[in-house]
Amino acid sequence: VIVFISQYGKEKGVAGVGYYFTVYALTSVLVRLFFPKLFTHFRTGVLIISSVFFIVLSFLTLGWSHSLAGFLLAAVFYGIGYGFILPTMNAIVLRHCTDNERGSATATFTAALDIGMSGGAAIWGWVSMWTGFSLMYYLCGMLVLMYLLLIVKFKRILF
Repeated sequence: VIVFISQYGKEKGVAGVGYYFTVYALTSVLVRLFFPKLFTHFRTGVLIISSVFFIVLSFLTLGWSHSLAGFLLAAVFYGIGYGFILPTMNAIVLRHCTDNERGSATATFTAALDIGMSGGAAIWGWVSMWTGFSLMYYLCGMLVLMYLLLIVKFKRILF
């Protein structure tokens, strides 16, 4: 749903929304630089729950944002969440396959991400036509929050 950031910024009358992508990318890269140390200190479940929590915060922050500062804060939250969850999920995938399957497992994981992002953009684009961008980001945050609650409830089974 970050594909709608530019249009949402225009709708809100916020100038400089393009910096969202710079802040998001920098935050994500910084998180990944420190990721190997955190991965050895925290369990997978803690990293996933924390990541999803930051993604929820990013969507809810976008929903109420009326200024560049709000958009940039949402970018930091999204960069932290996304920066942690992708390597964690990739590690989970690689942990459950043989050495010979690693290439195809990584390709499948990446393809699933691409399908999810493009499909999600189409679905949330349709939702935003009926609700507007603010409510769309709140709804997206609520959906991810429900996912987070399911993770917490079933963490013994999942991790």
